[in-house]
Amino acid sequence: MEQSSFLSQRKNIFPTINKNTQRQLVQHLSKEVARLEAFRDHNLHKLIEESKITLTNLWEQCHYGSSIRNGFPEIYTNDYNQAVLDHFNEEMKKWEEFYDQHW
Repeated sequence: MEQSSFLSQRKNIFPTINKNTQRQLVQHLSKEVARLEAFRDHNLHKLIEESKITLTNLWEQCHYGSSIRNGFPEIYTNDYNQAVLDHFNEEMKKWEEFYDQHW
């Protein structure tokens, strides 16, 4: 009888402990998601700024100037997201291939 009473008490305590643990886990994971998003955003900013420099250097190596730059408005962007970075990567690849073929 004593063991049955003990198990009954444990069953009543477990949901409370479990709910608190779940709540803490959700809070912890939410903080971690926010931290990782901030880290991603910071790195996107850095990568896009580095890409601007790299692309400008490629244009100079290929002897292309403002007319080409004006055809790629992202070079002047202050928008830092994955789509912009992808567009920079495509443009840099295009100009790297051009340089390799012609110089």
